[in-house]
Formats: sequence, structure tokens, C-alpha cells
Amino acid sequence: MANLPVKLFCFILLPLIVACQSTDTARKGMADQFPSPMAENARSHDRLTPSDTMVVLTLAPGQFPGNVEVFRLPESSAEGPYDLLFHFHGAGYIPYLAGAAQEQPLIVVSVNLGSGSSAYERPFLESGVFSELVALVLELSNVDWESDSRIFLSGFSAGYGAIRAILREYSDLIDGVLLLDGLHASYDPEGVVLSDGGAVNESNLTPFIN
Repeated sequence: MANLPVKLFCFILLPLIVACQSTDTARKGMADQFPSPMAENARSHDRLTPSDTMVVLTLAPGQFPGNVEVFRLPESSAEGPYDLLFHFHGAGYIPYLAGAAQEQPLIVVSVNLGSGSSAYERPFLESGVFSELVALVLELSNVDWESDSRIFLSGFSAGYGAIRAILREYSDLIDGVLLLDGLHASYDPEGVVLSDGGAVNESNLTPFIN
């Protein structure tokens, strides 16, 4: 009985040694990465950076329950009526630069409200909140709303929650929507997946379908 622990240890160790030797043999048959770590130099991987010409405005504390930044193109590059782009969840200068690249007379409103789609949906469930936000942005930007001005919504990830709530009330006012890695729906009953007899709650998709 005194040798039992030693025998048990050998019984466990021997398979591990064999496994390691097998792994080493397999690795010898594989080509090493070169260069290591692997790098791809065929394409440019530049990152967008904020532009020095950006005019950044912020709403006063208490005007809206979240972080709202307003980016306006320089006067010299804008002709005709301004359009509004509301981007939910992400760095506002990225959609701003996208608009600037197209020389659009555009005001980009970057709205960041926290983590999770519910954080973005909740403020806009109250009727009239989005129209109030539009009015605040126009006032802050010193721009008049014109009959042929347009409103676009874009959202990354959880930001789609705000877009869903806005579309429920203002679908006739919105001219375009761009969702980036965001749209999803819950299960009915909540948490019961399809394989367990649940169904997709299509009510969350209806505003986008409409």
C-alpha cells in the first residue's frame, strides 16, 4: 500500500508524456509562422483620426439624458440645406468624416447612452423626446430646418435600440437607416430558445420592416 501513491502518479504521468511527445511530433510536421506573429502588408491599415476642421458642440447638462456631441461641417464646404445624421453608440467623428468625404452639408449628432440596447431605447420610449432632441440640435447648430432637409439614423451594436424606439414614433420623418452589427430580437417566452419551443419576438423587428 505504501507504493500506491507512486504507482498512481506514474499512471497519470505516463499518458501526459506520451501526449506531449505526440504533440511535438505533429508540430514538427507543421510549417512555422513567418513572420511571427503573422502580418499583412499588402493593404493600408490606416485609422481615422479627428479632423482639425471639426466644429464640435455639446448640449448643456440636463438637456438630454446622455452624452451628445454635435459635429458640423465647415461653412465653406456646405451648400444647400443641412441634413441631420444621428449616430448612436460610437465615436462621432467617424460618421462625421464619412459625411465630409462626400462633401455633404451635414450635421452629425453622436449619442452615447451607456451599455446595452435597453440603455439606448429607454430614453426614446417617452413620446416627443426625439423631436425635442432635433430641435435642440438645430438651435445649438444655428441652422434652420428646411423642407428638403433629411434625417438619417445610424447605430453600432447596442445603438440600434434607440433607432428601434425612434422608428416606432417617427418612421415618416426618417429618410434612411444604417445598422452596424446591431439588429436582434428576443425570444417569446423570454429566454426560451427555438429548440426548446420558443419563438422569435417579431414585435422588435416590426419598426424596421415598416
